[in-house]
Amino acid sequence: MRSWTMVLIMMLAFGAGTALADPPNRAPQNEERERENPRVTLEEPGVLRMEFIDYVRPLQPSKGKSDKGYMVFAGWPETPISYVVNPTNPQGLSEEFIETAVAAAAGTWDAATPKRLFSNWYGIDYTARSGVYDGMNTLSFGDLQSPWVIAEAITWVDTSIMAVAECDIVFNTESVWGDATADGSSVMDLQNIATHEIGHGLGLADIYSSRWSYVTMYGYAGYGEANKRSLERPDITGLRVAQ
Repeated sequence: MRSWTMVLIMMLAFGAGTALADPPNRAPQNEERERENPRVTLEEPGVLRMEFIDYVRPLQPSKGKSDKGYMVFAGWPETPISYVVNPTNPQGLSEEFIETAVAAAAGTWDAATPKRLFSNWYGIDYTARSGVYDGMNTLSFGDLQSPWVIAEAITWVDTSIMAVAECDIVFNTESVWGDATADGSSVMDLQNIATHEIGHGLGLADIYSSRWSYVTMYGYAGYGEANKRSLERPDITGLRVAQ
């Protein structure tokens, strides 16, 4: 049994709560967020749907624990992986800006391992939908019904081989998106968040201990943050374990 199989079993047993949309006037407590993340449901026989919901950084530091600074729940059975981007958004972000940010995020993970993770081909598809188990790895924008939610990665796992079968990513349109290196604290940095969400698609779970708040897979982020654009040693170690 691969090491992450037991991690997935533990998620099913203890972490498969219902991550409901937060009331607009109340930020969820750290314990609520972390206990209910990821939400794990059965998509179809033999396929689990895992929803990783990533939140705005809380005022109080997290009490979550991780001794290694990474947590792996699955890996891909084969690579390279292809993906499509639906750049439709209500904020006027250009197709070029979105495409560049996503490609840079994927390239950051690719550069961290000698294994080729992503195909050089990726598509722009204005009809592609995230959250649908359809054989396409889709990144898109959507309303996630809470200003406290930044983005969501939906990862499907084939339990017959304990491997990722598909991953979709949704960037919350209730966040203000842009390039934090140019626009500062007024925006949520798209490349920064895309790098973190793609990590979920590669089989890495969120880390909540404030001890590891500097790693890319730390489960919280904030406006103006860009440090997740690059990977730290625990992120790279987790990637190599997963692959």
